[in-house]
This record gives sequence, structure tokens and C-alpha cells, in this order.
Amino acid sequence: MICANCGKEINENSRFCGVCGAPVAGQPVYAQPAVPPAKAGKKKGRAGVIVLIVALVVLLAGGAATGAFLFWNRPVNRIHRALEKNDLAAVAELYPQLSSDKDREEISARLLEYAEVRRDAYLGEEADYETVYDELLEIASADSKEDGQIEEILELLTEIKASRDSYAAAEQYRADGSYEMALAAYAGVIPEDTAYYDMAQEAMEATRDELVQASLSSAYSCRDSGDYAQAQQILEDALLVVPGSSELTEAVNDIQAAQQDSRISAAIEEANAAVAEGRISDARSILEDILEEYPDSTQLQDAIAGLPADGTLTGLWKMEYDVSQEIVADMGDEFDDFHTPLVIPLMFAFNEDGTFRMYVGEEFKENLDTWMDEFIRYSTDMLYDMLSDMGLSKKQADAMIEEQFGVSLEDYIRQEAEAAMDTGDIEELIATEESGYYEARGDRLYISDEYGEWDEDSYEIFQVEGDTLTFMLPEGMESEEILPGLNYPFTLTRETETN
Repeated sequence: MICANCGKEINENSRFCGVCGAPVAGQPVYAQPAVPPAKAGKKKGRAGVIVLIVALVVLLAGGAATGAFLFWNRPVNRIHRALEKNDLAAVAELYPQLSSDKDREEISARLLEYAEVRRDAYLGEEADYETVYDELLEIASADSKEDGQIEEILELLTEIKASRDSYAAAEQYRADGSYEMALAAYAGVIPEDTAYYDMAQEAMEATRDELVQASLSSAYSCRDSGDYAQAQQILEDALLVVPGSSELTEAVNDIQAAQQDSRISAAIEEANAAVAEGRISDARSILEDILEEYPDSTQLQDAIAGLPADGTLTGLWKMEYDVSQEIVADMGDEFDDFHTPLVIPLMFAFNEDGTFRMYVGEEFKENLDTWMDEFIRYSTDMLYDMLSDMGLSKKQADAMIEEQFGVSLEDYIRQEAEAAMDTGDIEELIATEESGYYEARGDRLYISDEYGEWDEDSYEIFQVEGDTLTFMLPEGMESEEILPGLNYPFTLTRETETN
């Protein structure tokens, strides 16, 4: 049956509409009868009692309908009905009309319950994020309770949304083979995202395995092409993501071993080529350099031990030793600008039979004569300048020296210089010769006395490069001055003719 007043459906047996309280058409409506005034002293009979009861029933019936109508239209009840219909706009409109703290507490609890239901709907993927978030945002703005519970649910929704976005991104990265990016994205799935967290954990484990296998494949491909550095870098990068992986660690060791074998083989091959060209010192240097990196390699140790003696040392070598500065060092400041060299050619002959000879080359006498001429010319000019400062011209100076000594100034200086120079020492120097035996062991040169005996702890390191022979002291040995102004290392050049 439909109420003629408000149009709501009502029970067929109802006399009043439960919504608006209006009497139902077709049903008798009892008006309150007038009660005549009782006569004084006259008692009411049974008929009066019945009338009163009927009147009371009518009044109660009308009051109940009105009460039902008022109860139905209370804001708190209308909010409940609006929530059941998801009419959140009505909720926001009606909430300020709540008149009591009890009603506000009741509705706040209901709003929280509604928020939790909608949250669970999103968690269970029964509703999309934007819809649920907008709904909760609206009821949060309607709720005047300041406990922040609905705001916390909103924050959780935001975190869950980010979590699911991370999962979706991780799946795409993984499909593209970007395993490190995928793992980082899977790690963004939070435990509160119950629909995806366990799946993310399982996917991470599988992705780690895929990363390991992809890294191994790429590293071994680089190894096979000879790019050991890149192969090792790939594995080390993978170990940063999957630390402790036994497969990756084993692969690193394998590639390091392969790189060592490759480098040692290449060094030995290069050393053999140097030996074939007669560059024994170069071959030894090549092997000893790589041995510093792999000191436990017996292969390198055997290769070094098997090197032949350096035959390139055989022949005549010359070192030019300039003694001019040592001579003029004590002559005073006047000779600071005198730089004419006086070279002593020191000759070293290393014979195939293991003997050697060291001597001064014959051109030393010619070098000495040239130096002496330059020294006398410089000294003469210097004395002329000194006498000029005293007011004497060159002619006057020559006349004075000739009058006193019977020769010119230049001849006088020559006589004095030659007299000061011990010709016997010069002749002895020219005749100086040392001889004995030598042995070249790799890049070590041992010199013995005339009986062929040498000290195993006393040797020089030598290196031959083309026509240049360089002598050096062994590492850790203190350098000593060989001759005034001559120290290690020093070099000699190959001579084509024997002097």
C-alpha cells in the first residue's frame, strides 16, 4: 500500500504511515470524544471507563506515528541511510546537523567502519584507488573527530598505491631484462599490501636467479672474447646486488685464473720473440714485470731461469767522461764561463770468450790538445782584460811580458800551463787498462779479477737497447760515485771499430 501523503510504501494493516505519520486512507480515524463533565458526587460507570480507554488508545496511536516520523528523520538516522547508499555528499551535508556528542560519536564510529570497509575493498582489488581515496577524503572532511584514524587510512591507501605501482614497474623491468631495476622496484612493495607482498618476495627470489644467470652468461662471453676486465666488472656488479652468491664468486675466481693464464702466456710469447731478436735483457724485463703480479707462478719462474745469456753485450762500447768541470772547479770565479769539455773516452771491450778489457781511447790526446788551446786562449783574454783595467793595452802587455820572460803573453801562459800539468800522469792515464773476465746472467753483469773469480753479491744490472748499453745498480743498493761527477746509471754507445 502507498501512503497518499508522502508516497512511501506502508503495511496494508497500518492505520498511520510509518514515514510521515499521516492516517492511511480507508481506515477509520477516531477523533477524541468530548467527555461531559461529571456530576458532582456521581461515580463513573463502566461505559465511562471504556470511553477513556478508547480515547487514550487514539492519542497513543497518533503520538506513536508522530514519534516514528521524527525518529526516521533524525540527522543521525539519515546519515546511516546515506552511508548504506554510498551517498557521501548527503553525509557531508547532514553531519553538521548532529546535535549531540553521542550522535557525533556514533556517526564517527560508523564513518571509520565505512572507511575500513572501503579500504579492504581496495586491498582486495574490488575497488579502484581513485574512487576509494576520493570517498575517504570526503568522509574525512565531514568527520569532526580529531583522532586522525581516517587520515591514517588515507595515508595507508597512498602507500599501498605506491606499493602496487612499484610491483607493476618491477614486472615490466623484469620482462625487459633489467633485473637490478626490477629488484629495486619489488623492494618497494610493503608488507601492508597483502595482495602483492608475498608475490613480490617470490618474484625477487626468482629475479635474483635470473640476474645471476644473465651476469654469468655475459661475463663468460666477455671472457671468451678476451675482455677479462669487463667480465670481472660484470660479476662484481652482480655481487653487489646478490652478495654471497656462490655461482658468482666461483665465476670471478675462474675468470681471474683465466686472465692470469692468458697474461702469462702472452708475456712468455713476447719474451720468446725478444730472445729470437737477441734482446735478452728485454725478454727478462718482460717476464720479471709480470712475475711481480703473479709471484707464485712457477711457469714464469721456469721461463726466467731458461733465458740464455745476453750475447748482445759482446763488442766494443765507449763512454765519454767529461772532466773539464772537475779541473776548473778550483781555479776561481774567473773561470766560471769556461765550459770547453775535456772528454776522456773510456772503452769497454766484451769478448765472446768471456774476457773483457777497459782502456782510454787514443782520441783523448787530441781532445786534451783542443782543450788546452781553448784554455790558453780563454786565460790570455782574461789576463788582457785584467791588464787593460790597469791601463795597459795588449801591445804594452806583450812588451812587458816579453821584456821580462822573453815570450808573448800567450806563450808565457802556455809554458806555465804545460809545466803545471803532469805529463807523466796523462801518459799513465792513456796507458791505463783493466782486464779480466765477465759473465752475463740475464740482465746481471758479473766482473771478475784476472783469475776468473767474482763475488756473487756484486753485480750491475745492464740493459741493451739498440746501440746503447746502460749500467744500473740493483734495486735497494745505494749508489756510489764511480768517478768525480760520474754516478749510476751511466750509458755507453756501441763502437764499430776496435781502438
